[in-house]
Amino acid sequence: MLAGCSDTSPPSIVPQQEVAAKIRLAISEAGSGESDDEGAVEAVRTGWATIKGRFLVEGTAPTPGRLTVNRDQEACAPGGEAPLDPSIKVAADGSLANVVVYIRGLSGENVHESAATPASDTVEFDQKQCVFLTHVCPLQVGQTLLILNSDSVGHNTKIGTRANPEINVTLSVGDKATFVPHKPEKVPAPVVCSIHPWMKAYVFPRATGYVSVSGEDGTFEIKNVPAGIDLSVQVWHETLKKFEKIDVNGEQVTWKRGAVKLGGPLEPDEVRELTVKIPAKLFGS
Repeated sequence: MLAGCSDTSPPSIVPQQEVAAKIRLAISEAGSGESDDEGAVEAVRTGWATIKGRFLVEGTAPTPGRLTVNRDQEACAPGGEAPLDPSIKVAADGSLANVVVYIRGLSGENVHESAATPASDTVEFDQKQCVFLTHVCPLQVGQTLLILNSDSVGHNTKIGTRANPEINVTLSVGDKATFVPHKPEKVPAPVVCSIHPWMKAYVFPRATGYVSVSGEDGTFEIKNVPAGIDLSVQVWHETLKKFEKIDVNGEQVTWKRGAVKLGGPLEPDEVRELTVKIPAKLFGS
C-alpha cells in the first residue's frame, strides 16, 4: 500500500491491479532456483494478522571492537577514531538490532496485496565514512537497489548473491549504481568493499514484503500475515549460529536452524507478540 495516495481509479481497474500483483509474485517465485517454498503453505487463510516482538540479550553482551582502518584514515576514521564493528549491535538495555525475521512459502491468495507489491520502486543503499549506512537491507524481487557513494573516497561494492548474478562495481566519489534482483535469496547476501575490506553489510531480496529487521530498540513487526494457517517463520542474525535455549514469552525454547515456533496459526486480526531473550553466551558459540 502507498501511504498518502488517494484512490481515484475507476472501480473496474482495481481487480486488474490485484491480478497484476499476484502475477508478479508468481513469476518471481517460479523463477527462483532456490527451494524457498520448502514446506510451502497450501491451506487458505481465514483473515489477516500481525507478528511483532522484540529481541533482547540476557547477560553481559559482547562489546563491539573498533574496525581496523588501514587506509584512507582521514575519510574513514575522522579524528583518529575508527567505526565500531556493526556485526553485534546491542543497546544499553539489551535491545538487539539487525535480527531478520521473515516468512517463507507463501503465495497466491495467502499474500496480502501490501506484501505482494513493494511500497516503492527503489531502495537506497549508501555509504559514509567507509561504513554502509544500512547494515541489513531487505528488498523485494523487482525493486531497484540504488547504491550510492556519499563518501569523499572511492569504493568498490560487491554483492555476493547466490540465486541472482553477483555484482561487483567501483564507485567514484558521488557515483551510483543499481542492482535489481530477479529471484529471492534464501539468506541475506553479504556486501563488501575490496578497497576498504573492513566494510560489510547485507542485502536480502525476497519474493514478498513479509520480512522485518529489528531496529536499535530490538523491535520488529510484520503486518498482514495470513491467519488460520501454519506459517514458516525464520530468523537470521549475522553472528548468532543457533537460537538454543532462548526465552520466548517466559518459556525456554530452541529454534532449530532459526525456525520460529509460533505455537499454532494466528487468529484473524490477532497481534501475536514475541519477547525473545537470547543468552549472551550464544554469540560466537
